[in-house]
Amino acid sequence: MSNQDARRESLRDRSRALFGGAQYRLEVGAAIADSDGIVCIKDLAEMLGDPPGTGSVNTELKVLERSGLLQRARRERGERRVYLLRCESGYWKFCQEARDAALGVRRSPARRAKSAPGDAA
Repeated sequence: MSNQDARRESLRDRSRALFGGAQYRLEVGAAIADSDGIVCIKDLAEMLGDPPGTGSVNTELKVLERSGLLQRARRERGERRVYLLRCESGYWKFCQEARDAALGVRRSPARRAKSAPGDAA
């Protein structure tokens, strides 16, 4: 197992422990936090790779939408993709910090003090 694979497994272990078996929730949450706040299932799954893959990403997005952390964007006529908008919450910063800790990434004090996009000030 490569070092990157071991770190990713550590992140998934942390996610399972925090979220009752949801091994990809931190990965998905951190990716959304890192984004511009507009996410599409297909694009996010492509960015994260396989695993988690489209099915797992879709499952996590549904949970986040039901919990009020994401909201569906209005679709333009003829648009097939579903876009979700990140709602303001400290959850997104938590996902970034938990991911970074699991991956052994050290954030600079200036970056740590800065809020994740979409967080309430």
